[in-house]
Amino acid sequence: MTYKLLPRPRYLMSVAGSFDLLPVTDFRISANAAKLAEIAIAEFAAETGRELTTDQGKAAGWHFSLGKPPDVADALDDNPEAYRLEITATGIGATANTYTGLLYAWQTLKQLLRHDSESLPCLSIHDWPDLRWRIYHVDMKATRRRLDNLHAILPQLAEFKINAVLIEYEDYIELERHPELAVEGALAQADIREWVDAAAVYGISVIPLVQTLAHWQYILNRPEYRHLQEKAGDTTTACPSQPETWTLVADFLDEMLALHADAPFVHVGLDEAFHVGVCDLCKAALGGRPPSSLFADWSRRVCDHVLAGGITPMLWSDMVETLDASMGEQLHRGAYYIDWQYMNPQRDFQYLEVHHKKHISREWLKRPNGEIEGKLPVDFRANFTFYEDLPADEREGYERLVDNPEYPKRFRADARLAWLKELGLKCGGVSGIRVSCHGKMAPRFVHGQMNTRFWAEACREHGADVLIGSSWARGHSFASINAHPELDWYGIATLGDAGWAPLDASEMRDFDERFGFQFFGLPDGGIGDLYYLFEQSDERAGDTMNDFYTYIAEACEALLPQVCRNRDRFELFAEINEVQRLRTRAQFAVLEVEYFYQTWDRVPPAFKRRMLDDFEAIGEAMDECCERAAARYAMTLRQADADELAASQLLFWKDNMQQMKAQLQER
Repeated sequence: MTYKLLPRPRYLMSVAGSFDLLPVTDFRISANAAKLAEIAIAEFAAETGRELTTDQGKAAGWHFSLGKPPDVADALDDNPEAYRLEITATGIGATANTYTGLLYAWQTLKQLLRHDSESLPCLSIHDWPDLRWRIYHVDMKATRRRLDNLHAILPQLAEFKINAVLIEYEDYIELERHPELAVEGALAQADIREWVDAAAVYGISVIPLVQTLAHWQYILNRPEYRHLQEKAGDTTTACPSQPETWTLVADFLDEMLALHADAPFVHVGLDEAFHVGVCDLCKAALGGRPPSSLFADWSRRVCDHVLAGGITPMLWSDMVETLDASMGEQLHRGAYYIDWQYMNPQRDFQYLEVHHKKHISREWLKRPNGEIEGKLPVDFRANFTFYEDLPADEREGYERLVDNPEYPKRFRADARLAWLKELGLKCGGVSGIRVSCHGKMAPRFVHGQMNTRFWAEACREHGADVLIGSSWARGHSFASINAHPELDWYGIATLGDAGWAPLDASEMRDFDERFGFQFFGLPDGGIGDLYYLFEQSDERAGDTMNDFYTYIAEACEALLPQVCRNRDRFELFAEINEVQRLRTRAQFAVLEVEYFYQTWDRVPPAFKRRMLDDFEAIGEAMDECCERAAARYAMTLRQADADELAASQLLFWKDNMQQMKAQLQER
């Protein structure tokens, strides 16, 4: 029998026989796992429709059993999340090194129950993860999850064996020292403490992310803080030479440290601080040193503050990579440096990106010899430099990062992670589950999945033990809103699976089978095909375009009766597909009018009326769709964010049609 488990266990051995669950009512569990007992009883009832009674034993250790417990005394791997699960003809037994390991044994058993809730095949599982930290990122700059939704995602994260949430509150928290920064409806600290405690029950650590220099648009745009701008009129970066900047940073960090006292890390941001060292105060502080040295000094100061609070600091590494070798040696050794690159879905890349510079071989700009169908598009921008133009000694240093010696040269996409390891720094990688380049409709499901798989392999290769799946609500405080975060689950499942054990590129259809079954209760992996087709469709209409939206709508309608888990999340995807279908319809209507724009006076009146009537009908449909979508989004998001997301998806094209209609009627 094939078991559709996600993540897939490291070792699973089937043996003859089965265990009859129907007469079983007793669930015995170690006394120190009372919270897990509550979870197991509730989830067993939800999966089987039957109730268990709990008997908490007094023996030390971490274990549970149903029926006559089998012998599970075999040695466990020393990984803190390791567990054993044994099913024999007389009972089920599990043992683990920690509470979290025992929780994961239960999650695996729960997934087995979905195959058959009355009789389970006899088998033996010994399991543990490759990567110590498998972290899902929650960004609250927009698409802010409601408090009840933050609680609701915890069981599913635990099932996929995600053991930490990295949460960027920004203005969605009521800070005691700076209440003026809170957005309407921000989370109270008492509610956050309750959520942090609830996450711990599901084996999940909550890691706060506090921006400590850049991405301060929501602060520096306020009149009372504009004087802290490093570059006048630019709200991205604060001036590190002004004492008030440090006062704010210390206040933020102190409240986060107190609110998340048991967190393994505090993330201090420090990415994209592009303008450090340009104001008069900073130039004076530099005294002729390069501006990057000011960033290095600031990062050490921030890391020292977090370490003084008893927690390990973590930061994005993109600005670190602008430092020269000597400054790199001075970086804080007590911090974790997290490299991010969301565009690479595979190990090698067309260009080499190191020290914030991109180098590409000129060979990529030559016409291929022969067929051009199926050739990769060239990712080329004006700020690239040519690899062949680099000094010979610099090229020689980079040759170890070339994945193929023949032309066109392809480079290791994990070059920056390799550099961090060479400096002796603790590091990790972050993939893009939902990022700004994916757009406002939906994540790029398959591209994001392959990006996560790449980063998991890169972390293994370089001995990094932190893998983060990022889900950005918007690029910065004033940027366009990104897609709904409840579309992240395909990416989250990939994060759990690839971070637990190697996930080969050839196993994606197997992954889709496991995801479709465990997340939606579907019999096959067809949902992965629909995600793929949505991603392959063109978001904007053109003379020619790939448009699978109608096919996806029909497929969703056919699959919906089979969905027995997470139906609301399946319906959300179907709703997004309908929104995109309507956007495409509007775009084609605009393009049709554009085609006749210069000859409008010669277009037959009936044809004009038909085109303008299309505008009217589509506009009315958009109003209805926008209202319906906002209501669905508000089931999980703050109302204002739900309204903004729906409006951003639809109203731009409606306004375009109205303006064009008004212009044409005047002619």
